[in-house]
Amino acid sequence: MTKSFALILLLLLSGKNQAQSSTELSVTRQGQIDSLISFIQNNQIAELAQRVRYPLKRPNPVPDIQNASEFIRYYPTLMDSNFRSSLIKQTYTQENTIERYVSIGLLNGEIWLDEEGWIISFNHHSPQELALQIKLNKAIKAKIHSSVSTWKENILVCQNKKFLIRIDRLENNELRYCSWSKSKTISDPPDLILFQGEEDFQGTMGGVNYVFSNGEWTYSLDQVQVAESIENLGLFLRLYRNDELVLNSKMEEIK
Repeated sequence: MTKSFALILLLLLSGKNQAQSSTELSVTRQGQIDSLISFIQNNQIAELAQRVRYPLKRPNPVPDIQNASEFIRYYPTLMDSNFRSSLIKQTYTQENTIERYVSIGLLNGEIWLDEEGWIISFNHHSPQELALQIKLNKAIKAKIHSSVSTWKENILVCQNKKFLIRIDRLENNELRYCSWSKSKTISDPPDLILFQGEEDFQGTMGGVNYVFSNGEWTYSLDQVQVAESIENLGLFLRLYRNDELVLNSKMEEIK
């Protein structure tokens, strides 16, 4: 074998090995995914429920899944047969998964796992869940004041001791802010309605700000998911007057 031929063969083998390694997940990550798929394939719902970081967010106004018992009850709605089949049939490699920091997304990010293989986000919405969402929205629209009874999507509902606040996305994709004092119900006219809100996502870690202007006042609802202390994590209503902070209140997210 000539030296030149041997060199070419070595380069070809090296390139093949690099191509193989570029499509392979780590042994640990592949094992996490295989375990998850095995639970789904064998209908081991109780075992799967123990691999979820709760609460598991669901689209408003569908209640979030708070614990393993709720996950087991909701599983037929959460995991429709077509989606389960897609998960099971897929071969997972680096080329068809999405990696974000230490998290990994399956089926174009429909399910996200953390570095320990726990489910942290479930972005698929089954036909059953979408039907439930429509039903719950109809019930809310029947109760809420007629001046704010139309929207395409509810983004957020939250409260503190003084206010109840809704942010909705309208049919034209405009964001609307509605606020009621706690002495009132949503059947009453809102105390404040603002339009043309701005939605600002804070990088890839999940934080988001919703900002509305009203003359010299600015209303900001900030969902903080990365902070130096637990006290600074969560949802905050921040009210500014001419850029000066006059209110900073932690909010409770509700549905």
